[in-house]
Amino acid sequence: MRKIRFLIPLFVTIIFWTCADVESEFNEDDVDIEITADQELSLPYRILDLDNCSNEILRIVRNIYDDPVGRKLFEKLEELRLYPIRISIDPKLEMAMAEYVGDCEINYSMNLIEDPKFDELIFHELIHIYQNGRWPKKIYNNEIEAYVAQY
Repeated sequence: MRKIRFLIPLFVTIIFWTCADVESEFNEDDVDIEITADQELSLPYRILDLDNCSNEILRIVRNIYDDPVGRKLFEKLEELRLYPIRISIDPKLEMAMAEYVGDCEINYSMNLIEDPKFDELIFHELIHIYQNGRWPKKIYNNEIEAYVAQY
């Protein structure tokens, strides 16, 4: 049992350390998003609260959806009826922070949108919506699973 207690923090440290250098391949020029009222919305936009989404958030959601894992995540969120998903700025949050606050709402700090890993953080929080449903539960296993999925 003592060996396991030693290995768990070591394992978590290795995961975070090795995953910190992953670069995003997102190119804004490759994404063209224009949604009109008479247009039928495709999956990622059907489950978003579009009233609160900036163009940057829409681009990030499209980037996540274009990945096979992201597409499957959005399909599962829709299947479980975990929507509308609201992604919005919370001026009270500390620098470079995003969090799932419950009822399918993700908040992020104002300066986080400039972070090159912002799309990964949004994906991470979407995983928490999938894991927990409408109300978040603070469980270490969920956090580790979300970090592994993120990278």
